[in-house]
Amino acid sequence: MRKESKLQKNIREYLELNDWMVLKYSATGAGETPGIPDLICFNKHKKYFFLELKRSSGKKQVIQNAMHAHLKLFADVYVCTSVDELVEILKKYN
Repeated sequence: MRKESKLQKNIREYLELNDWMVLKYSATGAGETPGIPDLICFNKHKKYFFLELKRSSGKKQVIQNAMHAHLKLFADVYVCTSVDELVEILKKYN
């Protein structure tokens, strides 16, 4: 399993155990919107955020930077490299 795939699995499990609904976005075909973060996370209090997952050495692509800047006009967008970082992010939503 690739490191980013394992990270995604661990992040999803942590979020779901803490009552968050997680949707996976993947731009793989024609007509898809590139640059959308990997996960969209919602809780029962109607709070939500976008989450881009990266290995600790990973960098965002130019199209991701542009899309994330645009999305930040509407919602929070985070880049996350570990479950520990996710725990810190979630403190903002308690």
